Amino acid sequence: MDFNKSSLETNKSDADKRIYNGRYCVQARKDVNPPFREAMTKAKETAASADAALKSCLEELVGIWDRCEKEHEKDIRAAEDSIAYFE
Repeated sequence: MDFNKSSLETNKSDADKRIYNGRYCVQARKDVNPPFREAMTKAKETAASADAALKSCLEELVGIWDRCEKEHEKDIRAAEDSIAYFE
C-alpha cells in the first residue's frame, strides 16, 4: 500500500512538473510571436522595393517563415491541449 501511495505521489509530482513546463513553453512561444511577425513584415516591405535578386531571396525567406509560423501555432495548440488534459 505504501508503494502505491508513493508511486501515486511521484506520478502527481511528475504531472505537475510537466504542466508547469508546458505552461512555460506555451508562454515562451507566444512571447516570440510579435518580434517574429515584425521581422516577417519588414522582410515583406523590403522585398516590395528590392532588386530582383534580393526580392527573390526575401520572398523565399518569408515563405519559410510562414510555414514555420503555422507549425509554431499548431505546436502551441497541442501544448495547450495537453496542459488542459492533465489539469
